[in-house]
Amino acid sequence: MANALYDRAKAQFESADPARLDRTISILRTIVGTTLLDTKEARLLLARGLMKTSRVDEAIALLQAIEGGGYPRLKAQALAAEAFQLKNQPGLAADILAKVNFDDPSLSEDLRKEMRYLQATALESLGRLEEAAEILDELILRRCPGVGEPPV
Repeated sequence: MANALYDRAKAQFESADPARLDRTISILRTIVGTTLLDTKEARLLLARGLMKTSRVDEAIALLQAIEGGGYPRLKAQALAAEAFQLKNQPGLAADILAKVNFDDPSLSEDLRKEMRYLQATALESLGRLEEAAEILDELILRRCPGVGEPPV
């Protein structure tokens, strides 16, 4: 039963209909804290839904409670940084991302790029334009090997 609720919540997550999003959040709240499916992934999904419905403060509190290593913690850090950006608090977003080890083997390339981009936008918002530009250059050069290299 709980597995079906979680799968249903994941399926409804992409809906643009506010009523469906609220229902999804309700389903995930039922799962989080009350079932064996209360996992970091379920909490991340709930936090995403809360952010999508402008309940950023609730999302931040939930994300800050995710502990442990590996992917869920890293994804929680990315979502928390994004949430602080939405709250117009780029300093907190930059602080979170400054603590990330971008060489962590559990960090996927896609998540690394997402986090570095968030870091660049936070730094830009803080007026730290040179640091932001360095990160963006790194992202562009990694995506387009050979760019910036002298011709052979």
